[in-house]
Amino acid sequence: MAEDFRRTQKLAQVRNLIEAEDHESAAGIYQELGMWKEAGEVRRLGRRQIVTQVHVNVNDLVDQVRKAGIATDYTCPTCGGHIHITGETTLATLRNCQYCGSVVQTTDLVDFLTKVVGYQ
Repeated sequence: MAEDFRRTQKLAQVRNLIEAEDHESAAGIYQELGMWKEAGEVRRLGRRQIVTQVHVNVNDLVDQVRKAGIATDYTCPTCGGHIHITGETTLATLRNCQYCGSVVQTTDLVDFLTKVVGYQ
């Protein structure tokens, strides 16, 4: 009887964890209870992602930097080097860090430039 109560409590906790989107913890409890199929389903649920595609033209953002007369530095996340961005900057010069050569992630650059030009 006590085991049934404990199992019921654990399953209630699983429902709360799923609602809180803590899928890994919920899957762990299902595994404790020997509910392997449910554990896998909850893990798959946690891995589902909604992908939103946003098209932003980096050249347009650089053009807005140019028109606003702004000069700024983007910090390379790999080496910490400062990539200077002005109105004369081209997209080709922003593809790689001039210090370490790592590829600059376009999404990070777009986030940075939208803040610079005042979109966010």
